[in-house]
Amino acid sequence: MQAARAKWKGRRDADPDESHYVDTRFDSGHILTGKSRRLVDVCNELGLDVTQPELLKVTMPAWHRRWVEEGQEEGWERVSVLNLRHSLSTAYVAAHAAGLGRWADEGLNVNRLIAEGAKGAWGWLENPIFTNLVEDTCPSESAALSPSKAHRQQAKRRTSTR
Repeated sequence: MQAARAKWKGRRDADPDESHYVDTRFDSGHILTGKSRRLVDVCNELGLDVTQPELLKVTMPAWHRRWVEEGQEEGWERVSVLNLRHSLSTAYVAAHAAGLGRWADEGLNVNRLIAEGAKGAWGWLENPIFTNLVEDTCPSESAALSPSKAHRQQAKRRTSTR
């Protein structure tokens, strides 16, 4: 734990030619104009569709309880896909912030990547609630921004991880 914390704190001084930590909340300001650093807001701003159908009517802790306490496999599947989406989108944001990854201007549907890459792994990926997302554009693209998420000037790049 201490070693990981030290690596995270030293990330801004890291050698750009070596692998190092990138914190998507703090190290991607140079590519963002919105104020929010919630991962879903960062992804939406960068054109990554990370719509989370698992959370439309039930929270993640509730799905987890349904899985652990009631043995509902759907709970396990939804939590697994939610965690996979979070991890995958974090990696895309980090790669983009470090200048290592780009995608088309029309955006990248992370749900489509999961559907294609994990096909057959979970029944949830075949559920119409999920499969409808694979063809749709990001629903948040047309949503109005709240004042806390309003656009601002991009920050200047300060280090190899910024």
